[in-house]
Order: sequence, then structure tokens, then C-alpha cells
Amino acid sequence: MGFFHRIFMVVIFVVLLPLLGAGCPSLSKKTNATITPSSKSTPQTVSFVRGNGDVTLVEYGDMECPYSKEFHETLEQIMPKYEEKIRWEYKHFPLNQHMKKATLEAEAAECAGAQGKFWEYLNQIYERTPSNNGLEEQVLFDIANELKLDQTTFNTCIADATYHDKVKKDATEAQERGALGTPFSVLVDKNGQVVEVIDGLYSQQELQDIFSNY
Repeated sequence: MGFFHRIFMVVIFVVLLPLLGAGCPSLSKKTNATITPSSKSTPQTVSFVRGNGDVTLVEYGDMECPYSKEFHETLEQIMPKYEEKIRWEYKHFPLNQHMKKATLEAEAAECAGAQGKFWEYLNQIYERTPSNNGLEEQVLFDIANELKLDQTTFNTCIADATYHDKVKKDATEAQERGALGTPFSVLVDKNGQVVEVIDGLYSQQELQDIFSNY
């Protein structure tokens, strides 16, 4: 490749870069490969869904990805407008670069969900984390205390990695649907078919333009 050709390709990349969806890339195609299956039996699976409608927005997030944080905060602002037409479900997709911490946070959110506080707990993690593995582990227990969860039950749930396999299953599902990083979301119809892929960080207006079609 000649010098001027290389310069041309660099210029093209710089021009196109702002048009690419922002997000945290996976550092491995097997994003959940380092998760070790739990020896505990998986408890009954519970989905955490808000709203009504024949279409479901499935959000796959990594709580230590700054773009997931921004995307989730955007959804919190606009989804109440669509709660009668679009259901909102959250699932976990911890990336390799955040694997240990994001997986622990995902399991903690599930433990909170077992006590009826999934969304409240999830939102607190997103609100408090500085992202990129910056949230101190003690904060997970502080949030549980502030939400008045049963501390013994919560602590045991964390220690036993009760929802480890559920988090792994969510991550596998995200990859099967084409996720290579976060944020990554899909709109699914009542038959379970993906009708729209939302890959990367979208603005409020971009999301509203998509949701208005449903």
C-alpha cells in the first residue's frame, strides 16, 4: 500500500469514526468464557420487566461500561413515555475487561431482585459507579442496606454466587443475538422474534424515533 493510499485510509477512518455507535467493545468473542459455572443449582428464573405491550425492549448491559451507564440513564428518562406500548427488560452482559466486577454487580442486582428491589438496586449501581471497574465492592452492601434488604439473605446470596449461571445465560443470549459490546439492545415481538437491533449508544431522539414505530 502506497504512502498516499495509507493517508487516504486514515482520513476516511477519522471521518467515519463519529458515525460509529459508541460503546464498550468486547475484548473477546467469547465474552463470558472466563465465567466458571456455579456448583449451586440455579434458582427459579425470574425476569425483571417493566411496562406493558406486545413489544419488549431487552437491554443487555455491563454496569462498569460508561456507555451502558449513559444508555441506561437515557432509557430511565424516556421509557415512562412508552410504558403502555413497550415492555422493558434488563439482562446482563459483563465484558471481559470488567468481568470480575461487572459479574459480581450483576449477581448482586439479581440477589436484590429476589427481595423485590431489582430496578432500584440496578439504578443505584449505575448512578454510583465511576465505571471501568471503579465501584468499590463495599458499595454493593451499602446499597442493600439502604434499600432495607434482609442483609443475611443478601450476603448469603452473594457468597453462594446464587445467580452466577443466570448472568452467564444472559451473556450467552446477548452474544447469540449479535452483541460484541455494550450497550446492546433488541426489540422483540410477542412471538420472541427480534424486530430491531439497537447496537451502541443512541441519543434520546434516536430512541424515540425507533420506539414511535411500535
